Amino acid sequence: MVNKAEYEAYEKHRQQNATARVSLPTEEVVRPRIPFEACLSAWGEVEKVNDFATPASDPPGARTYALRSSRLLNFPDYLCVQLAKYTIGSDWLPQKLDVEIELPSSEKKEEFRVDLAGLRSRGGLQPNEVLMPDLDAKITNVHSTQPISVEPNIEYVSHLVSMGFTNLASCKACILTNNVSLETALEWIMEHLNDPTLNDPFTEQQRADSLSAQTPANEDSIAMLNAMGLTRAQAVKALNHTGHNLEAAADWAFTNPDVLNDVQEPPNLSNSSGMTTPTSANQCRVQQHSESSNTSTTSSVYELCAFISHMGKATTDGHYVAHIKRSALAKCIPNETPVHHSGSPCCGGTDDEWIIFNDEKVAKSESPPHRLAYVYVFRRVDAPID
Repeated sequence: MVNKAEYEAYEKHRQQNATARVSLPTEEVVRPRIPFEACLSAWGEVEKVNDFATPASDPPGARTYALRSSRLLNFPDYLCVQLAKYTIGSDWLPQKLDVEIELPSSEKKEEFRVDLAGLRSRGGLQPNEVLMPDLDAKITNVHSTQPISVEPNIEYVSHLVSMGFTNLASCKACILTNNVSLETALEWIMEHLNDPTLNDPFTEQQRADSLSAQTPANEDSIAMLNAMGLTRAQAVKALNHTGHNLEAAADWAFTNPDVLNDVQEPPNLSNSSGMTTPTSANQCRVQQHSESSNTSTTSSVYELCAFISHMGKATTDGHYVAHIKRSALAKCIPNETPVHHSGSPCCGGTDDEWIIFNDEKVAKSESPPHRLAYVYVFRRVDAPID
């Protein structure tokens, strides 16, 4: 906070007036003022992740802590920064932080620039760093030597044993059919009578693999996981890994995000020759951009070109307005002469002016409230104009 003394003096004055039931004028309000650079530094700080299941332990999955930090691999043409102004109070109700953000000053009055060089990623594995082992593979290996934990239906087992089948084969049939019914278990045994491993001990991993091979993923379960943010391929993998148990699949998916990220998505469309076809021109541009810019060599300096503010004291009311710098607005239709309607003022102005968009009302902003913004939109200084 850059105005701590001023804010504390205001709070003392406000409390005195509140006791006397006197309201202070709005123009006298003093809010905590936080430097924008401090927000960026907080975002890039090393974070301690507690209760982390490490794949490096023996056996894997021991609970410890991990250190995590975020960096920018490349710098896009436009960067949108959302401030964490909405939080949860001590009463567990959502509330809005009434603070101001101090943007970096510049030689020009209405120009705000920020350098993100300190957040540039060094790119990939660094010297003296070792990649963590694959937690999913290690846990699979451990499970392959451990006894199963699922109990077969005792009634079904008794019926099967009375038919002359061994107890082990009967238990295996019930578990591998998920105790669906006696008829299903009997059918499974009849299909595997010639299997030499019918009476061999089996593992939990074999059960999961068998279920995955026999039962396709339920579309309703996939839809539920899609609603949680997973792709179809990720949902299918999670369901297969957990024997098609929706609750277990959701838990496994969100505790093993790195494993899910390895899933290759199937192509959305394909032509008659079998060649994949992008779904849109935007997808082509995204693919081209991701392949050609693993690390950024562009400028790390950004200039503020727009911001969005929330008008209201609470998270449950108010509305949003936008301010856009005139230099970021289209002057007119390309290759067309600007048209001025009779009776309306000319739209001319300098590039340093800010324009406010409040529902259907559009006007020049005499005093743009940069410090009260909720979302900032920056443009990289060397980004292409078109």
